[in-house]
Amino acid sequence: MKNPLRIPALLFGAGTAIADLWLPVRINGDMAVFQGLMKEMLAAEEKNPGTVFDQAFIRQYTSGYEELIAHLRSVSWEAITASSGLTREQIRAVADIALQSKSIIACWAMGLTQHKNAVGTIQEIVNFLLLGGHIGKPGAGPCPVRGHSNVQRRSHDGHL
Repeated sequence: MKNPLRIPALLFGAGTAIADLWLPVRINGDMAVFQGLMKEMLAAEEKNPGTVFDQAFIRQYTSGYEELIAHLRSVSWEAITASSGLTREQIRAVADIALQSKSIIACWAMGLTQHKNAVGTIQEIVNFLLLGGHIGKPGAGPCPVRGHSNVQRRSHDGHL
């Protein structure tokens, strides 16, 4: 995808790339995407232990690692692809990008928080970040965006 999205810019190739990969995730399928992403990362970690997950970070700053791994192993690829609306190959493409990244920021807005499984989805996003040690270092971490159209409005008295 490119920005600006104007017809002349699209025709002549001008603009700035704003995405490496576009995924048509099914509405409320975000949790499944992150579970699939972590399953792909787990497979890579098991092939080459200590090269994918930041084990030192996990030991020092997290709890529940074994439970998360057991959960990821129990979730079927059929359930993940059905819930997410993506193919395993699409999820693997996301994992390939994540596996090459030294720092990851995960942003989400109000739409993600307004589904019935919003808390669980955000927990999976944070789990994904924790596995790679992507919290508490420059250029990494969770980034919830507040407000309608990602703009926080002030009331008449100046309060949020």
